[in-house]
Amino acid sequence: MMYISPGKNWTDAEVSNFISLEEWKAIVDSDPEMRLDNYAETVSNNGETIRIEREGLSVWTLFPGDGIDGNHAWFDFYKGNIVVKNPTDEIIEK
Repeated sequence: MMYISPGKNWTDAEVSNFISLEEWKAIVDSDPEMRLDNYAETVSNNGETIRIEREGLSVWTLFPGDGIDGNHAWFDFYKGNIVVKNPTDEIIEK
């Protein structure tokens, strides 16, 4: 997983180190390649639809691997940090 946080360490407990939801929404709104969906949805190997709903959950719409093998680049706002599971080099650069 990758964590994006204004603190030196994403586990820092100081509230001042966290990204606010409003700041994250402003970043997403200002980037034409990002879209604020507030959910992520995929189909598991057994055909079951898995859906996670969380305010601030966004997707990078121009991710080079988007749609390949069901992959999407979801950026999850979680407790003042942005979390990305299994980031590629392109996602880390973004």
